[in-house]
Amino acid sequence: MLAAAKDEFVPLLAAVLLAENSRRGVATSTNELHRAFCLANSNTATGLDVCLYDSGRGSRSTGKERDAESGLDYFGARYYGSGLGRFTSPDWSARPEPVPYADLGNPQSLNQYSYVLNNPLGRADADGHCPAEDQCSKITVTAQVAKEPTVKTDPPKGGKQTATVEGEVHYTIKDGVKPLAGTQVHEVVTNQVSRDGVQQRAQTTTRDDKTNEQGVIGDQVSHSYTAIPGLAEGMLTDSVNTKETTQVLTITSPSGAVCQCTEKRTLTNADANGQASDEYRIDLKTPKVQMSPAQTPPKPQ
Repeated sequence: MLAAAKDEFVPLLAAVLLAENSRRGVATSTNELHRAFCLANSNTATGLDVCLYDSGRGSRSTGKERDAESGLDYFGARYYGSGLGRFTSPDWSARPEPVPYADLGNPQSLNQYSYVLNNPLGRADADGHCPAEDQCSKITVTAQVAKEPTVKTDPPKGGKQTATVEGEVHYTIKDGVKPLAGTQVHEVVTNQVSRDGVQQRAQTTTRDDKTNEQGVIGDQVSHSYTAIPGLAEGMLTDSVNTKETTQVLTITSPSGAVCQCTEKRTLTNADANGQASDEYRIDLKTPKVQMSPAQTPPKPQ
């Protein structure tokens, strides 16, 4: 390799160098001034010179870390070669499958080395696996009232009495048309209770559950008051009571994609005119399943 002698004047020249696009990892050309003898023999696994890869910085490809020795980007599950426009090893899933993350309706998913189904303009890779958005889009969560809410009053005890309104909601989780039986579900539940329009402090709890053979988990929907005998039930029926619940379900799909479902429901005894009634109802909003924020790739810049 050519080299410049010590203290020797080294002229500058305009060199056309490859510069990596910040999002797609595709090489484009830019004009920059460099020392005439700065070029060196290639020493990366992909055959590209280190200075062309700008190895002194982190990767510009969706923020993943670049290995200075190989010039490859580490995506977590595997390495990506931006100069090649593909991963260096085939994709894999948590559960053994003949073709991981395959979607027979999209032939691009059969290429286990491709980056985001060969659609880098519209997608970004979060963890080195085939885009999990496709897998989460197959997961559905259906909510239905399994038991209408009713009010019951316990016998007095120790000078106190508890009145409770209780119902039940079932959630059916499916992968396409197949129920997800025996699937672990992590729940984060936030309850906001109000009485005659006066809100109490919201409370958040977490719990873990598992679907049954039909892919169903059940939730008790309840609210109660404890007071002197004869007063507790009146607190439930003579006042407008509303319990708003926001529940985030975290589900792992069969392919290993982590999906989240946000579900909202309201337990209330307000009638059509907003007045208190003896009957309670549960209002459900359609749950929406999406990719877990922890795995959501950054939006293209």
